[in-house]
Amino acid sequence: MKNEINEIREKKGFVHIGQIIHNILTNTTIKNAPVLVQIWEVWSNAVGKNISDNAKPAAFKGNTLLVYVSSSVWLNEIQFLKKDLIQKVNLSLGDNILEDIKFKIGPV
Repeated sequence: MKNEINEIREKKGFVHIGQIIHNILTNTTIKNAPVLVQIWEVWSNAVGKNISDNAKPAAFKGNTLLVYVSSSVWLNEIQFLKKDLIQKVNLSLGDNILEDIKFKIGPV
């Protein structure tokens, strides 16, 4: 696994946390990863690059996901997309785990 991360780092300079998590999960016997890790795995593909660059899953409790956004502008804009994001993430997960998303300005 270290070699894979080093190869990625050499090619791109940085290693995305999603890639690290993916490598850990695929190289271990963990079958039932926590929901937040599963959401991290599908987030970029589910919501698209523009949103993914400005909003990241931060915590999951019950059926609610906390998502950090990069600015107050994004906080306002993403509120209008909440239902669509819930639908896309649930579709990517193959289950209706996610019922609500709360947004907060934080580290992205």
